Amino acid sequence: MGTLSRGEYALEEVPLTVAGLDGIDLEPGEIAHVLRGALEAGALGDGAAV
Repeated sequence: MGTLSRGEYALEEVPLTVAGLDGIDLEPGEIAHVLRGALEAGALGDGAAV
């Protein structure tokens, strides 16, 4: 992949797990905290209630 310039985004599929979130630079940091908490509580991913 070439170099990205400011304002460009490269989408990458990652597993919806705490380990998956830890493997990426998710910004803003607050959303990473919220997603991690939801995953740990079972509110997202395979354990999520529908």
